[in-house]
Amino acid sequence: IDPTVFAILAGFQNFGSSIGSILGVQLTEAFGVQASAAGPCNFDRLGDLIIVTHCIAPLACLPLTWCLVPAARISDEAAFDLAPPPPSFMSPPASPA
Repeated sequence: IDPTVFAILAGFQNFGSSIGSILGVQLTEAFGVQASAAGPCNFDRLGDLIIVTHCIAPLACLPLTWCLVPAARISDEAAFDLAPPPPSFMSPPASPA
């Protein structure tokens, strides 16, 4: 299970990094912040952008934890009684009833 959990977490991290980069570029353009080595730079609304991206956006994500995090513990056997995990090809054959 550990390699599977690691792979899932790594995939979520890569996905989150990509989405964060895309949203960062969109917000930077929306706030009019420009940084260029060759052209003019505009950092007039950089403070507003930092407040939105480092304070408001993370606080807006907090309510999602009640929707996305399950109310079961890993050691909770009752959660598996409702929906047992699907068999894999490494599962032993079913015992006769």
